[in-house]
Amino acid sequence: MRKSIWLWSTLILLPLPIAYFSLRSSDPAPRLVGAPLGSQNRGPANYGGRSALQWGKVEIDASKLAVGGTPATNLSGVTAMKLAQSGTVITRGTRLFAVINNECLDRFIRQRSSGIMKAIPPTVSEEAYDNAEKEEVEGLATQAYSFEVEADLSLSQVVSSAEDDPCLEHLSEERKVRLALPTRSPSGAPTDPSTNLQLHLANIKAPQAYDLFYSSSRAISKDTVVAVVDSGIDYNHEDLAANIWRSGDGRPGYDFVNGDASPLDDLGHGTHVAGLIGAVVDNGKGGSGVIGKKVKLMAVKVIGADNEGSMSDYINGLRYAADNGAEIINLSLGGSETSRAEEEALRYAIGRGAIIVTAAGNDGKELTATSNDYPAGYSPTIAGIVTVGSVDTINNEISEFSNYSPTYVFIGAPGAEDSVASRGLYSTVPQNLYDRYQGTSMSTPVVAGAAALVLGVAKSEGLSLTSAQVIDLILGSARIESSLTTKFKSGRILDLERLARAVKWKLLVDSDGGTEDAQ
Repeated sequence: MRKSIWLWSTLILLPLPIAYFSLRSSDPAPRLVGAPLGSQNRGPANYGGRSALQWGKVEIDASKLAVGGTPATNLSGVTAMKLAQSGTVITRGTRLFAVINNECLDRFIRQRSSGIMKAIPPTVSEEAYDNAEKEEVEGLATQAYSFEVEADLSLSQVVSSAEDDPCLEHLSEERKVRLALPTRSPSGAPTDPSTNLQLHLANIKAPQAYDLFYSSSRAISKDTVVAVVDSGIDYNHEDLAANIWRSGDGRPGYDFVNGDASPLDDLGHGTHVAGLIGAVVDNGKGGSGVIGKKVKLMAVKVIGADNEGSMSDYINGLRYAADNGAEIINLSLGGSETSRAEEEALRYAIGRGAIIVTAAGNDGKELTATSNDYPAGYSPTIAGIVTVGSVDTINNEISEFSNYSPTYVFIGAPGAEDSVASRGLYSTVPQNLYDRYQGTSMSTPVVAGAAALVLGVAKSEGLSLTSAQVIDLILGSARIESSLTTKFKSGRILDLERLARAVKWKLLVDSDGGTEDAQ
């Protein structure tokens, strides 16, 4: 089963076609552990029109199964349990991934004496097991591991062998993801170091809001950590370096594509997103992020130079960001199929205190229960996710490429200056350069930066806010455009001036018994 995901952006200097490509698996060692499954049968689930079979934590696409040598793609009238008890097999060449507890991993690799680890070794290489420990990400308690089945596996054997193994959190076929990324303009990147080129800041009324956030006696004094789960960040960029997050040992994040702690961006997308959130303010270089100081940008690379990655990389990136203290996670990506492992990773991150800001997508379509994109599609049911659509800075109308829905898309923000003329937002790109991209990939970090402003004030005042409370402040203070009520929830557009007033009255005045800042 293939799952499509896009980084939601397009280049804006010219109306160039979107480039599609697959995310590449980092090919961690073939290994698998299981958890008690019993005889639970959740039956078929629908993923983008395809059926998946679920037993407890095991989830396999029906097209990956075969009965008597014939693919079991038609589930009509056939229950999952009957398939499991029949001669159904997971066919040779199927890529699977398992989300497991790393604390259990070494014990099961060493012993290989119980659960699914006992069942699978004949079908995978011994060398892969020998290299298994090298694949672990330090500090990541729960991690996804991917492998390819080298011979047909009995589905009933896989399910029953997993029953005695306590470490499995999720087992699924590996879903290759596809992304749409901007292509660079052949005319080169503009390098004028001026916020005058950033019309989106004027559109959201950032200058009117910065007195509270930056200059008043209640200005932000504590950092907020924002994870950019993307193609990495050029963390040496002249307009980003001062705002880059560092771990205790000085690392700027993690590269899940190459399996190292150097998540440099070799596509440009993640660096552009990072600049819209947190390019350094008042340094005489480039422009400014929505929150230009007191922000730390965590680079989480899940997309590589060859434009390929995997669902397991993405899930690991979400968990890494949450485990390392990300308070906001920017997801300028999406796809048309659900994944239970993705949903569980999102819930895990929110449970760790993170706010998820995600893109609506660039198909120009209405998102519905039967035609959706994810993680945007989870936003009505998972508190802590806010989905962002794109408006054009110049005319304040929905961008022609932006997906929309008054149910699934909570707010609009600038994602282009004028999408018809293909002019995008000005931000950082690798090698100390600047360029213009357009897309909901760009409107998403604008809202992520706004969320960081709210959290920054709250933290500086010693206040604790939930992700839902931060989102409520942003949505409740948004300005309403009547022409957009069928596009975004209540027709909301981000407005930092109104947000600053809401923060002042709902947080600062209320929290100190009515003492108002004199400035």
